[in-house]
Amino acid sequence: MADEPDAPILYEFRKNSRERIVARLKTYRNIPLADIRVFATIDDGDEAKEVPTSKGISIAVDKLPELQAAVTALIEAEAAKRKPRAA
Repeated sequence: MADEPDAPILYEFRKNSRERIVARLKTYRNIPLADIRVFATIDDGDEAKEVPTSKGISIAVDKLPELQAAVTALIEAEAAKRKPRAA
């Protein structure tokens, strides 16, 4: 997929000290996509710069409700693991 550096960042958060997760809307071959990608900080000697990695997902925007359902299922499963069991 051709990178659209001018695609606005809609949401981002730090994954760790060297990486961040970036969510953007892009278009590829006239198909609107949601792109959630890891950006890494690379130190090339002169200066540090942030570059997109191959780690991530690009999904047609009409599939976003299914992605949301998957994320919700993960959150609920993790919450259920943490819930104290009744004696």
